[in-house]
Formats: sequence, structure tokens, C-alpha cells
Amino acid sequence: MDFRNLFQNHSQKNAETEQKSDLQNHAANNNRRFFYMVEDRFALKNGTQCVVVGNIHGTICVDDAIYILQTNSTTTVTIVKGMELYVNGAPQRVKTATDTSVSLLLDMKKEDILPYSIITSIRPLPKMDVNEAVENPMVAGLLYEMKKFGTKQEYFTYVIFFMAHGHYLMPAVMSQQPTSKGDGTATFEKDSSIRFPSLNTPNDPNVTVFPLFTDWTELYKWQGAPKNTSGKIDTIIFSFQDIAALIKDSPMSDGFVLNPFSENRFWFDRKLVNNIVNSEGYQKEFGEGKETSNIEEVHVAKDTKVMLGIPAESDEVK
Repeated sequence: MDFRNLFQNHSQKNAETEQKSDLQNHAANNNRRFFYMVEDRFALKNGTQCVVVGNIHGTICVDDAIYILQTNSTTTVTIVKGMELYVNGAPQRVKTATDTSVSLLLDMKKEDILPYSIITSIRPLPKMDVNEAVENPMVAGLLYEMKKFGTKQEYFTYVIFFMAHGHYLMPAVMSQQPTSKGDGTATFEKDSSIRFPSLNTPNDPNVTVFPLFTDWTELYKWQGAPKNTSGKIDTIIFSFQDIAALIKDSPMSDGFVLNPFSENRFWFDRKLVNNIVNSEGYQKEFGEGKETSNIEEVHVAKDTKVMLGIPAESDEVK
């Protein structure tokens, strides 16, 4: 697939989210998580409303506050005004829908909603912040429809674009836990090491990939995840550029799998990662000389002080 124009013609903008008092928490609607990709939309005769068509993953209700993550990298906040299901071949208005095809009525014009946009309760993060739980609602929402739309080039290029601009959770195995100094820094003891677990691919037990997760909800699905002595899962936040660099320097891994224990898992093998990284548009934005990856081998003298960011405590961080 040709990614030449993907990054050049689709500059990522800062999220333009309308702030509302009831949308300040981690997720709207009492933290009820849902994803819905806009497959089609139709204008109503009044000209001020439209109906969007798609599949809800999770539970959505009338009067829910929603984020619409547009494919032009802007964010709109609105309310679900109505819903309709087809029951026995006939349309039926409903108040709630779970894991099914459903039409949503919105107080928006048809032209203000772009195809393949994601409707979700998850608050988007305009930039990576270690004090916030990692979320990638755009990527997660798109991947739910991979089986249905994966052969459509426009859809797939959106998956690649937003994947390349995200930050993800990478499980880690630490030989020793760093000692927090209480001021946002921590100390690793001498000879401490960090290893990254891998998974066997289903078709070849001799081929391994790194597991990567869009959010903590997806990570918690890994029942066999390696845990530290406190029974917690250690993670490191990686950008796509970080994981691409790690794969390049690790001949033992053939790529990574995103959300491996979910129905929306997706395999990024080494060939696909290389095609993305070597594309003209990607190189223009993230190529050599651009400070986009934290993966770098550095040799320092004994007793050299290094800084380690420690995020503020939250349920996810704990």
C-alpha cells in the first residue's frame, strides 16, 4: 500500500474539544466505555440534524454525552438525541443499544461529520501526559471495524495514520523496582534490568511479537501478564516511533500485536512496520534527525545521575 501522501496531506491538528462541565472526567457517562465508527450519515430535511449509521461496541444511550473524533484530527462534543434499531426488518426507536448496529440522531449537519470518524465516551488526550491514563480511542475505535473495512484503502490509511501518532502501553519486567524519592524522580539500583515480554504468533510458535496495548482496559485482559512482587503490571509508555525502533534493533521479534487479547487485535509484522517507516510521508514527519523516539543506546559513567519521570498516582498507575 502507498503511504506516500498519508502524512503529508493529513497534518494532525491539536484537538479542538468544546469543554463542558459534564465531560471533564476520564470518560463521560459514569465511565461507561463505548466505541462507534461512522459508516455513513444522512441529512434530515430540517437541515440542522443528521443520522449516522454504524455498530456500537459497548452500550450507548439516548442523552449520552459523546466525543466525535473526526478523521481530520479535530474533536466535537455533542449529545445523542435519539436512536433507532431494526427489529424484525422494521425500524424501532430505542433508548439504549449494546453491541449491535444502530442509527444515531445528532444535532449536527451531515457535512460536519466525516466518514470513519469515531464516536466514543473516552476523553481524547491531545498529547501524551504521564499523569493521565493512556488512551487511544481513535485507534481502538477504528480497529473494531478492521474485519469489515480492512480492504478499503481510505479506512486503512486512517488506521496507519492515527496508529503512528499514538502512545501505547508496553508491559515490562523489571529485575528490581526503582525506589521513588518522593519528588517525581526515582533511583534504579546497580545492575537493574528491564526486559520486554513477547508472545508467540498463532501460525508459527518460533515467531514472536511484542504485545502493545491502547489502554489499561485492554491490558487487563491479559490474565497471564507478568507482574512485579506487589502483584502489579509494570508498563512503559511507548510511541509508535519507539516500538518501531525496538523492532528494528530486535532480530528476535517479527513485529508487534496491538490489543492481543481483544476481538479488535491487529498484527503489525516487520514488513508492515518497515513499509510505514520507509514511506515518504512518514520520513518527512518522523524521519532521521527528528526527535520522535526515546529509544537510544547511551553509555554513561558510573554514578552518573539520570532522571526518571514518575506519574502522579491514579487507579491505573497504582
